[in-house]
Amino acid sequence: MKELLETAQSLWMQCLVEVHDEAELETAVEVGAEIIGINNRDLHTFTTDLAVTQRLAPLVPRGKVLVSESGIFTRDDLRLLSRSRVNAVLVGEALVTAPDVGAKVRELTGQRQTGSVLSGSGMIRVKICGIGTPEDACVAAEAGADFIGMVFVPERHRRIAPDAAKEIVAAVRELDGPSPQMVGLFADQSLEEVNDTVAHCGLDAVQLCGKESVEYTAAVDCQVIKVVHVPASYRAPDDVPQLAERVAQYADDGCLVTLDRLVEGIQGGTGQSFNLDVAASLAHRGGDFLLAGGLTPANVGRIISAVRALGCRRIQRHRDPWQEGPPQNSAVHQQRQRYRRRPHRLGLAARGKSEYN
Repeated sequence: MKELLETAQSLWMQCLVEVHDEAELETAVEVGAEIIGINNRDLHTFTTDLAVTQRLAPLVPRGKVLVSESGIFTRDDLRLLSRSRVNAVLVGEALVTAPDVGAKVRELTGQRQTGSVLSGSGMIRVKICGIGTPEDACVAAEAGADFIGMVFVPERHRRIAPDAAKEIVAAVRELDGPSPQMVGLFADQSLEEVNDTVAHCGLDAVQLCGKESVEYTAAVDCQVIKVVHVPASYRAPDDVPQLAERVAQYADDGCLVTLDRLVEGIQGGTGQSFNLDVAASLAHRGGDFLLAGGLTPANVGRIISAVRALGCRRIQRHRDPWQEGPPQNSAVHQQRQRYRRRPHRLGLAARGKSEYN
């Protein structure tokens, strides 16, 4: 297997190594597989069980790309797998047996409006924070929000109790059609409190707004959105490498990063923005992030356009396999050019005047 991996890499290809049990996973890790697929189907009995991914995922070293394969039929299945830090899924039977493949894809991916730039599959994703009632949550969900945030930070005006949040989550998931990701906001709170709240409320993800370390985020029992605060003094291009290094620390460990304005003594919800040239420059370097701070209905379109125009070109989550490429007249060079023309995806976290106030 190691020889096959090395041969593929010499040809500028990446390999997905499939496993079904602990012994196969250990072998895949030992030979240096970077993309590991956990097959939930027992190839002897052909039965599927998502518990296979749940059992093996914690054993996969951080930094690997983790794919869950087979037995995935509903949005709830995806939600369950997201709590195991799965990066991607392979869906087959659910699509080939669906009477309307497009509708099934939209159901699984959380799309609400085909082709809308604010839908789950579009270039822009929207997060509405500070939700405090089931009614407000349902309005946000039906309007097309991709993420709904509830505040659990102590001494914040919009903080809600876990029982109230549990009711909000249940109300949203009872709506017809796909439901948005339900996110809990925390800041410098104990890991036990965060994980207990995730389990009690059935959260899909948490947003960490404090000074949580990479080690802390790795111990959270669901997907993590990590806020990286950007000083108002930052300017492009001088300060972008420093910011990119901070972002990479969390992104490389599987977190989705939100960029927000740094205001000393306040962990979020200031309603203030930072220099957009910095965000555009970071996007140009291949950063994938949510953008927050000072967004309003009056300026959000202009901000999207400004950041795109200044540098949102493509996404490069991992090392470009074509850094040292083949001759320009080769077929591999042509594939390289296609790879580099992939569009960049920028996430935008849309908030009200203040996340917490």
